[in-house]
Amino acid sequence: GNVAAYGGGLYNLGVMRVYNSTIANNVALYYGGIYNRGELYVENSTIAGNQAAYNGGGVSNFAAATLVGTAIIGNRAETGAGVLALANVSGSRIAPETTLTNCTVAGNVATSAGGGVWANDVLNVVNTIVAGNVANTAADLAEKTAFLNERFYKQKRGKIVVICMDGTGGETIVDDTCQVAHVQFA
Repeated sequence: GNVAAYGGGLYNLGVMRVYNSTIANNVALYYGGIYNRGELYVENSTIAGNQAAYNGGGVSNFAAATLVGTAIIGNRAETGAGVLALANVSGSRIAPETTLTNCTVAGNVATSAGGGVWANDVLNVVNTIVAGNVANTAADLAEKTAFLNERFYKQKRGKIVVICMDGTGGETIVDDTCQVAHVQFA
């Protein structure tokens, strides 16, 4: 693994395609595995064992990222240990959007929130398993925080949509920018 201040494994500012690869055991202050501020496509890969002292252990997206058939496992960070999907703060003209299709996000550990996924912008999750992650708040999925009240959502996004069960009978609250289909929360 590599050691860096930002983006321990990969740091993308342009267009990056990753196929059949392993990004593992990288360490950074921020964004341990992949730090994306461009256009990222990852297919049939493993992102595992990466660590960030602060945010984004596995994949950190500030622009456009699509992951297909990829395992995001055993990463660690304060927030967003598996996937950190943030609104574009980089000044790029790329609309921020993170898409996970046929992926597994499991065994990631956040010391604060979002062990599996922490998102505050467009998140598309299709046929993906998000399970067995650990965090003090919102172990599998946190949207800003998973425990915002309805009034905040109405003021922020126009409406509230409750779309996922967390496996214990509780609900995971996700705002109306998230598109979720065939997702397992265990």
